[in-house]
Amino acid sequence: MATAYRRGLDDTIPVTCAIEGFFVKDGHTEFVLKVGRGPNPENRWEVQHRYNDFVTLQSILQASGFDLPLPPKKVFGNMDGAFIQERRAGLQRYMDIILRNPVLASHMSVKKFLDPRNYSNEIENIGQQQAAMFFRSEPNWELAEPLRDLGWRLRKQYFVMKSKDSSKNIKRILSWIEYGPDMALDFETALQALLRQLTTLQHPFIYPVEYASCTSKGATIVRSFHPAGTLKDLLYKAKPLTSNLKKYGSSKVRCPLEFNDIKRCGRQLLEALKFLTDKGWPYGHLHVGNVIVEGQSCRLLDIENGLLGVPSIYRGHILPHRKIQNMESLNVYCFGHLLYEITFAEPLATATIDEFPTNCPPLIQPVLHSILSSSAVKSGLPTIAELISNPLFSDVPVTYQEKPSLKVSKLKENLLSAKEAIEMRIKEDQKKLRQFQRLSKAKSEVMSEEEKKKRKKSVKKKQQSIDETGRQSSANNSVRTSVQTPTPPPPPQAAPAPPPPPPPTAAASQSRPTSPPTSKGRGALLDSISGFSKGKLKKAETNDRSAPKV
Repeated sequence: MATAYRRGLDDTIPVTCAIEGFFVKDGHTEFVLKVGRGPNPENRWEVQHRYNDFVTLQSILQASGFDLPLPPKKVFGNMDGAFIQERRAGLQRYMDIILRNPVLASHMSVKKFLDPRNYSNEIENIGQQQAAMFFRSEPNWELAEPLRDLGWRLRKQYFVMKSKDSSKNIKRILSWIEYGPDMALDFETALQALLRQLTTLQHPFIYPVEYASCTSKGATIVRSFHPAGTLKDLLYKAKPLTSNLKKYGSSKVRCPLEFNDIKRCGRQLLEALKFLTDKGWPYGHLHVGNVIVEGQSCRLLDIENGLLGVPSIYRGHILPHRKIQNMESLNVYCFGHLLYEITFAEPLATATIDEFPTNCPPLIQPVLHSILSSSAVKSGLPTIAELISNPLFSDVPVTYQEKPSLKVSKLKENLLSAKEAIEMRIKEDQKKLRQFQRLSKAKSEVMSEEEKKKRKKSVKKKQQSIDETGRQSSANNSVRTSVQTPTPPPPPQAAPAPPPPPPPTAAASQSRPTSPPTSKGRGALLDSISGFSKGKLKKAETNDRSAPKV
């Protein structure tokens, strides 16, 4: 019965950094860095660094040859507020460039700088202790030299070992690797048995393992030293034992494989992947750094990684894509990235690509498109068998001097457990990623609606303010007018007019003398009365026969 191993930290999860502020402490400035791992908003923490810490980091990373824009030092005025703000912005640009570069972002110095709690010298010390245990149990071998910073994987240490017999000039590479977050096997029974079987594996396109064992903390693997290095060393024209940072930094000398070599190498690696798939062996770790070139043969390295639960180098690329969930599709996706890199001598920095360089050979482009295009990862990737039958690889001759063999029939259930643990965590993390994306989208929409409401309230408040200002202005003008222009007194009431006199008779009107009018209106009235004559009246016309005649 397999026992679940406590999941460790996944070093492939990308890290973000935002320099949010600063404060003065003991006469120097401390910058506050808000660091996050992955999409989970709760997985955030703060670290504090002064400018000299950035200078120390720069001294390590400059071995890569990349031009990193670290803000320059300043002797005088470095405590000025405006200068500190300018420096903070410069340091933010510096960190953004580092974290966008896979070689720099995965380096131990960067991990320690941003996450000192989980990355410390203890990782290296454990590896040295495990190597020392091996040499105590194997008296015929001794440590030649430790190989620091040889690969990209942070929890893996390399050592050159040699035979104590001086007549045998034989070198071996010992590697110790800590268990990863996908580890699901009981190390004392299932894992130990599978590692023993690993040393019996025979396949022309898989690099042999000479020794393999494990403890409660990790596994020790021994292989023969190959002086030419890996396929990646061949592409980058690098010395195999040089540090990873120096070998694969801003190397300007890169050489892609010839077309026929691409066909041959691709076919051989597909044959190795098919063999492991048929055996149920979990892998998912194919890349140019895990391939050895021996003459006309390409051979897989590190096929134990799936058993040890360590994550794939391309794991961050596959999480957004639901069609990449099982081991075969993961192997095919890794093969697509390898095919791209050996064709152009340049790693594909993105998860997908739809437009390929103009110098892409016609037979290679459709294969790359079927694996790496945005439509391919949505509809589904080809199988390994379908790739082998593709015209690009089908005509490559493959011969076996010995029949490939790996006896794992009694360990099928253990292999299935290891495979399911890898696939299960991929599905779980893909589900979590979709949840975070939905929450982020919903939050963005809510904030957008709130922003609209705030704008409406702001406009309404502004309009109310304008109206209020207008009313106040009108009231002020009214008050000002009332103060400057006195209100005239109301006009005096006129005396009531006397009742009209009775109509005078004709004799009276003729004998009455004309009196001078006291006013123009009264005079006109008296003149009208005095000039009245009945004879001047007109006879009224009417249709009423009963009306009296005048």
